[in-house]
Amino acid sequence: MKHSTTLARFLASAVLVLGSALHVQATTINWGTYFSVTSYLYDSSGTPLTDDFVFELGSFGTGFSPTETNMDQWQSNWKPFDRASAPLGNGFDSASGTVASTAVLETDFTTDNTDLSQLNTFAEGEQAYIWIYKDTFGNINPSPSFASGFQWALVTNNASDGTAADDWLFPQPSGHVVSTLEWRMEDATFSPFGGLNDTQYEGDYSSTPGAFVLQTHTAPIPEVGSSLLIGCAGLSFLLRRRRHT
Repeated sequence: MKHSTTLARFLASAVLVLGSALHVQATTINWGTYFSVTSYLYDSSGTPLTDDFVFELGSFGTGFSPTETNMDQWQSNWKPFDRASAPLGNGFDSASGTVASTAVLETDFTTDNTDLSQLNTFAEGEQAYIWIYKDTFGNINPSPSFASGFQWALVTNNASDGTAADDWLFPQPSGHVVSTLEWRMEDATFSPFGGLNDTQYEGDYSSTPGAFVLQTHTAPIPEVGSSLLIGCAGLSFLLRRRRHT
């Protein structure tokens, strides 16, 4: 009798574990743009984006909100989830201005993109962004460079439009009702920097396309040499004033 009871408990535990395993599922995230025969992706001069532009889907976590005033801190807080670049096989077709990529949010909250850091986790509720930047160095693993003349845009769909149901929030992959999400730039509603869906947000640009889905912008960065000269001039003035006194 005791053996039968032990066996029954073992079988019951096994059923619970199996049921839990079947309940756990990953979430596929399809992102980029809708298919287009004409490029609606431009840089700050109104020129269609070329092959040296990179698109990344990711998150800044829960303790950092990207704005134009803290752009120098974006990269240190950024967690890339997936990346699209030229040529077309890597997710970006510059000829048509189409971006199409897919990544899976694993059940341990990591990405299945093994080219990116597997140490990054994406907790339920983290705001997702698409960051567009120019890779001027041609790296195998590019990263946005906060340097003079950079071309950046950052877009998302958040609560600012008053519709919470379509916000780009990383889900809970375990037992999530929807196993596939669709995040397209045409559906984005907010940009901390750059142009989005015919609206210019923060940043500098020299030309406005007639119609656009996205436009990268630039921002002035003080040159180290200029800053040093200004500082030295100020120090020299103070020293002269002190000696005169």
